[in-house]
This record gives sequence, structure tokens and C-alpha cells, in this order.
Amino acid sequence: MIPFLKKARAAGLTNRDIGKLIGVSAQTVSNWRDGVYDPSRRTTAAMERADKVLDTITPEQRNRMRNGKARRAWVGQHREQTE
Repeated sequence: MIPFLKKARAAGLTNRDIGKLIGVSAQTVSNWRDGVYDPSRRTTAAMERADKVLDTITPEQRNRMRNGKARRAWVGQHREQTE
């Protein structure tokens, strides 16, 4: 599995959340996870930026992100950092 996807899933993000964070669909994320195809260069760059954002999640934030609404809010707040 792509290291970024593994880290994002460990942070509690769904395929939909990951897709929103880096600008792709949930199905695209699923295809990468399943090895159907690899991310493009543009998307790989977005993953690298998102990976750095994931490193900033505190344990408290991780606990709050178990709530879907809080998780979606976090993704929305950090989306621009990955563009």
C-alpha cells in the first residue's frame, strides 16, 4: 500500500476524506489501494503535501476525528494546504 494512504487510514480518514484532501474521487483512492493503477505525478505531489499535514495531527485531534462531522471539518480546513 502507498505509505501516504496507510498513514491517512491510520489517522481515521476514509477514502472519501483522502480524496477530498488531495483532489481526487474516493474511487480513485480505492483503485490505488487495490493496486489497479498508480497515482499521477500531480497527485503524488499532493500526497506529499498532505503527508506533511497528517504529521501535524495531535492525539486529541485524532480522537475528535472519529466523529464524521469533525473529520470532514478537519479535511475542509486542510484542503488548501495540499493544493
